[in-house]
Amino acid sequence: MVTTTTNPAVSAVNPREKALEDFRKKIMEHKEIEARLKQMREDLRSLTKEYDKSENDLKALQSVGQ
Repeated sequence: MVTTTTNPAVSAVNPREKALEDFRKKIMEHKEIEARLKQMREDLRSLTKEYDKSENDLKALQSVGQ
């Protein structure tokens, strides 16, 4: 029977490095979500502008019809 003793510091992942890796992953995830949010806000802005234009066109048509 062969027993080997391994250094726990070598075999276990360094908690600091794991925390840094998790932090980097969260930062990347945050950047991706931030980019999606920015795109959605731009889309909302353009849709709002389009909606306001159609509302103004309807008001103009209604005022002409009176």
